[in-house]
Amino acid sequence: MLTLHQYKIKKELKRNPVSSDQLYDLTDLPEFLLRKNHSTHKKNSTKHWVILKRLSPFLLVAFLLPVAVIYLFATESINNRLLLCFLLVYLEINILFSDFVLWNYFEGKKILRIWLIETFFVFIAVYFVL
Repeated sequence: MLTLHQYKIKKELKRNPVSSDQLYDLTDLPEFLLRKNHSTHKKNSTKHWVILKRLSPFLLVAFLLPVAVIYLFATESINNRLLLCFLLVYLEINILFSDFVLWNYFEGKKILRIWLIETFFVFIAVYFVL
């Protein structure tokens, strides 16, 4: 009795005949896994640069905003802490959402334009806060 996988291979062989060494490559699972792990190793070495290319002003603000809120809590210069906590969550969600929207719209290709747009909005926000 044939399993579904073997059936698909035989059906595919009837449509497109392959040589025996190609068939061996298709069914040799450990060699395939080794090739797959080898190819992912190259991707891991370039992952560091991808993170640096993905950095943007909105992400910097999203990481620095909790630090500013903790500083405000430590200095006790804020009266309504509950409002500040809800404001922090609201701003974090909207900043990250806006960053992902811009990156997906430009498909991450026009980094200078993304930086200009996000920097403009960050400067406007800082101007009105201070």
